[in-house]
Amino acid sequence: MTLLRSVQHLALGYRSGEYSTAVAHHSDLRLVVVLALGGLITGFGLWTVRRIIGGTGGDPTDRVWSHSGNLSLGWTMVTGAISEGTVALGGSIGREAAPQRTRAATRAFLGQRFGLPLHQRNLLIACGAGAGLGAVYNVPFAGALFALEIYLGTMSIPLVLPALLTSAVATAVSWLALPDAAVYTLPKLANPDLSLMVFALLLGPFVGVASALYVRMITRASDQRPKDRLLLIQPFGVVTALGCLAIAYPLLLGNGVDLAQFAFTGLASLLTLLALMVLKPAATSACLRSGATGGLFTLTLSFGAVVRALAGHLWMTLWPGPNTASFALLRAVALLAAAIQAP
Repeated sequence: MTLLRSVQHLALGYRSGEYSTAVAHHSDLRLVVVLALGGLITGFGLWTVRRIIGGTGGDPTDRVWSHSGNLSLGWTMVTGAISEGTVALGGSIGREAAPQRTRAATRAFLGQRFGLPLHQRNLLIACGAGAGLGAVYNVPFAGALFALEIYLGTMSIPLVLPALLTSAVATAVSWLALPDAAVYTLPKLANPDLSLMVFALLLGPFVGVASALYVRMITRASDQRPKDRLLLIQPFGVVTALGCLAIAYPLLLGNGVDLAQFAFTGLASLLTLLALMVLKPAATSACLRSGATGGLFTLTLSFGAVVRALAGHLWMTLWPGPNTASFALLRAVALLAAAIQAP
């Protein structure tokens, strides 16, 4: 996170508050130049790593689920640094992938060093990944659930305790450098009424369909990443184009935290929400297809928030209910749960 903030400060003078606000204070030319530079750095860095080791250091989920491949701590840290730099310079990918994968690779290294059996090494990798997520977003309980649902696929009692303990300790230690505060600021939510309950029931199936389409789009983009010299070209072109779009829509930049916060406030117009609903997932897909690596946790949440805020606006014209933030929050968590299969 120190690396992320340092790059953001050097590139666009960002210190605190919303990143999109800092972006809007600079000239259009500087914005496009900064993102073009980010694309060049990302492409060259990933091309170099792939040329040397033929990959990105390993995937923790593949290691746990299929017992295939190795996790390289050194190369995972290198690709993590590239990923954080890409996010800091405006790439539409998540910031949580680097801490998550680095913690998982650290646990894999320790498990191998001490000669632990395979099932214990996989438990260490899962707990480490969950702890990385929990620490970077200050959500220890969610980090433990992430380890249990996504990596281990079970909620059995013998696994709950180490997952909770690891995530809690990691989050507490992270308070030395990271703020002990909520990621999002929500307006006071009214008690759910009949309008909101009916809306939730009717929109549930559509959320499932939207999640499936979103995951399919992201998966296809990830599978089509270039592995040759196109890595030197595609990130530059995609991120530069993103910079041009960000002149009109600065919320397209980064990991989606500002976008979700924007949807939760309920102040956006229908046309703005519609544009962001289309452009943000397209930007994320394009960044992944170009070869960039990063997380999808916050991006999925922000996409759900925007879609639900748009649907909430339309619904409230038919049947007035609680404020728009209630609708945005429902859709955000529902789409995230469906997309990562973690209810």
